[in-house]
Amino acid sequence: PLGRRLAASPQVYREYPFSVLLSAAPYLPALEKGETIMVQGVLDCLFREGNGWVLLDYKTDHLDTAAAFKARYRVQLDLYKRAVEQIRHESVSNVYIYSFYLQQIIPFTV
Repeated sequence: PLGRRLAASPQVYREYPFSVLLSAAPYLPALEKGETIMVQGVLDCLFREGNGWVLLDYKTDHLDTAAAFKARYRVQLDLYKRAVEQIRHESVSNVYIYSFYLQQIIPFTV
């Protein structure tokens, strides 16, 4: 189903590089108020759906459960979601991990 959604999208970005300044507060509360952090990365897949975006991140780790993937990548995917929303000025409606090891799509709530 996710592949069909991707195929139907009018806008698809693969290996989408980005650099953005984000508020450091949620991640580094010990810093002074108003401090920012530079976040750089490459989104595996980003596609438009309706009025928003869907973020899909591929993982090759050999983790045994979806919960383990969620725990390991929560901060990264939250940063990616915030970066996309700041850059594109639109919301990210869904975030997913695709685990090659589990051969499973893992819905993510950030």
